[in-house]
Amino acid sequence: MDEHLLGGIGSGRGRSRERGDIGVDRQIVFTALQYALSLLPAGPAVRRIPVPVGATVAHLRHAIAEALALTVRYANRRSDTDHKIAAALQTPHLLVLDDAQRLPAPCLEYLCRLVQDPDTPTTLVLVGTAGTEAVRRVPELASRVLARCRIPPLTPAQALTVLPAFHPLWARIPPRELARTDDQGAQGNFRTYAQLTAHIIDTVLTDALACSGSALLHRAWHRLKGA
Repeated sequence: MDEHLLGGIGSGRGRSRERGDIGVDRQIVFTALQYALSLLPAGPAVRRIPVPVGATVAHLRHAIAEALALTVRYANRRSDTDHKIAAALQTPHLLVLDDAQRLPAPCLEYLCRLVQDPDTPTTLVLVGTAGTEAVRRVPELASRVLARCRIPPLTPAQALTVLPAFHPLWARIPPRELARTDDQGAQGNFRTYAQLTAHIIDTVLTDALACSGSALLHRAWHRLKGA
């Protein structure tokens, strides 16, 4: 995790964009943030905010209020809801907006207004694909970005460590087979590994004798490719 981002989170005044290549699971980013916060003496409250397709300011306002556990209705007057959100953000918070590439300019401008007060102890983390370049079209927000972090695909060496931690069944896959898997098609794409994991789990649940790591992986690839 970028040391500048950690500094911003610690001060409660950071704005960050986390950009991953297509297929890089953003859950990794969220998990990394949670781990980074555990290293701080007193971290802020973390709230994850999903961004739907076709998001509007009204959608975003309601999603933030819901993430903050505020008692509001979707039909509430926006001034009332905004007042409650602003009051809640006077305590340290880390707002992680998933799929931030979906945010249109009005939503980005709304986020900027929420945290424009320099005394607001809240950090925004915008997580998405290359589409987060849209932030540049909102100068007021772009000028407040403290750190930009690109999340690359897993390297083969990282996969050997990360995948067994992701699910213990990967510990049954010989390292040479895992390396071959990466070369043949996974290429560090965590989404592909997650799909393979689902097929491996399904194989184990339906075939109690499926104990060979190499065989598990072969059958998982067979199912994934529909061969």
